[in-house]
Amino acid sequence: MIKISDAIRDIVHNNDQLLFGFHHQLFNLSQVARFIQPLVEARTRKSVQVSAVLMNLSRMHQKLGQHNPLPQQQFYIDKVNIHTDLCSFTLVKTSQSHRELNRMYSEIQKRDGFMTITEGISEITAIVESDNFGLTANWFTEPIRLVNQDIASVGVKFHEKFIEVPGLLYMILQTVTLQNINIVELASTATEFIIYIDQKDIYLAFDAILSQFGKQRQVAI
Repeated sequence: MIKISDAIRDIVHNNDQLLFGFHHQLFNLSQVARFIQPLVEARTRKSVQVSAVLMNLSRMHQKLGQHNPLPQQQFYIDKVNIHTDLCSFTLVKTSQSHRELNRMYSEIQKRDGFMTITEGISEITAIVESDNFGLTANWFTEPIRLVNQDIASVGVKFHEKFIEVPGLLYMILQTVTLQNINIVELASTATEFIIYIDQKDIYLAFDAILSQFGKQRQVAI
């Protein structure tokens, strides 16, 4: 069984942001203990009190601070693009809704339109151009559960050499959320990451991502 101290050491050493904070003595240890307590429980596979995590952190924080996190990879994006005037809608996942979504997708493809589909355990969410949302009245017999109007997407494309860099997508997402922007939906492929947000925030998100990860910046993560 993994000891609490060993679990904490592994968690911190595998997280450059935690290493950076300990190295520069930026943290309130009580807050850190609350934050990593679920992670410690996952690694030790037992119930762990926040007080036990805090006690171990108090003993270990000076040694943890001796590690100066070194850049592991210089990350930059190749392209950022935006797509405005979108709408998302969610259906209950059934064989009928599958068939109807497929027919709608074929129709939108004929129009050279945009449509993306995300499938969960019990729901399916589709995102289309607002002009094509009216097609739902023609195709769907089951009621639409949720609709998000006036959304837009900011898409990031990066080189495949960055695929296995830990924390890459998190860093992009954090750049957006630190601007107090609500995330409506997310989608990704091997070398693309797409964030769907309210249309009013699209240029703020675009500028934040480009400023942080533009090729001239080459951010270390």
